Amino acid sequence: MNLLGKILVAFILVMSICFLVLAVMVGASQRAWKDQARENKANADAYRRLITDLKTRSTELETLIETEKVARQQQLQQLFSQLEVEKSNRDAAVKQLTEKIVENERLQQNVSTVQARLTQQEREVESLRETNRNLVADITAKRTEVIELTNQYNQLKQTVESLELQAKELTAYVAKQEKVMRSAGLNVNSLTDHIPAKVDGVIVEVSRTRDTENIVVSLGLDDGIREGHTMDIFRGDRFIGKAVVVKSEHDRSVLRVAPEYRQTAVREGDHVTTRF
Repeated sequence: MNLLGKILVAFILVMSICFLVLAVMVGASQRAWKDQARENKANADAYRRLITDLKTRSTELETLIETEKVARQQQLQQLFSQLEVEKSNRDAAVKQLTEKIVENERLQQNVSTVQARLTQQEREVESLRETNRNLVADITAKRTEVIELTNQYNQLKQTVESLELQAKELTAYVAKQEKVMRSAGLNVNSLTDHIPAKVDGVIVEVSRTRDTENIVVSLGLDDGIREGHTMDIFRGDRFIGKAVVVKSEHDRSVLRVAPEYRQTAVREGDHVTTRF
């Protein structure tokens, strides 16, 4: 009950007493005056005591109300203080919540970025896995190829060893044959020196004396031309004559024109051949 309620209760109580007194006084007027007076006096004394008690009670109630009022004011002050503290806490909480929201948004952005990176990394990992599978397949194929090449190498090694053995045998045989040929005054080209290689060349120089006509051609030892070989001389499709090699070097040879076969004088630029 608040202060106003308590005051109203006290006021109603006092008014009730007053109305009760008036009712008694009205009733007493109808009795004998003396009895009524004595009774009224007694009632008045009783009412005085009652009023005194009521005043005392009212005073106590007022004191209690004041005490309650002070207590309520203190409680209100405490509540206002608590309210200010709660407002401060609320503002701090709102600020902290705002910071948390901003931080959460930043974290969400970071999470989105991380998820995008993770997706990209997953794609890269899948690509690497595919590359790894391809590499494994390539390695397997290469390993098979290496095994095949190793087998071929071993076979070739055996073949080389066999050929080396044959080469040693042939070398020994050739050495033996060379020894026999040297003892007979022969060499490797002894049986083929008289056979000229089938080549074509050009006369690069012509020299004449009283009895002989010599020519220099663009063929030599490197082309298989040896001393004593015979060459035919042509000018276009026309046969000019024959010439015999009297000297042969690596890239050129000197020939003497055979007079019995000469159709006309030779010139630089004429062709020589051993193909006929």
